[in-house]
Amino acid sequence: MFWGKKSAKEEGKLSGLKEIPELVQKYLVAEKKMAPDLVKLLRGVERKSTNGAGFDIRVFDHAEAIAAKVEVKDFTSLDNSPDLILYEGFFDEGAKQVKLEEKTKVNWETPIFTQDQIQQKIESLKEPGNEVFFYTARGGKHGGPLGMGAAVV
Repeated sequence: MFWGKKSAKEEGKLSGLKEIPELVQKYLVAEKKMAPDLVKLLRGVERKSTNGAGFDIRVFDHAEAIAAKVEVKDFTSLDNSPDLILYEGFFDEGAKQVKLEEKTKVNWETPIFTQDQIQQKIESLKEPGNEVFFYTARGGKHGGPLGMGAAVV
């Protein structure tokens, strides 16, 4: 029947969504000066490199993809949403090489509000349709740069 026949995914060596490899994480911290806690929140999709050695990789914020309603299954899932790709390039575990190009400039500086500041912002909502947005600390399933949560009032 169909055994022995490779699927398109197997032939292109596409992997699914996963945590960024440790070598790439170290590169982002050392070379791109990203905070280690933020790097841990990012996800990557990779495929066997077209030049034969290592892997091509796309690094993105999975929470942003969810917010944009983009389902990322493999490397090609981001073809139609290039604005979600933070870094793109290649890595080779054997040669200990990483080369990434920044694709989207991201402001990682998220303001941290006190409880009084949050209360003040909520109380300042006067008109129907006004809203205020806050990222929340780690928890839940989806959200922003402080972990995996957000609140809209």
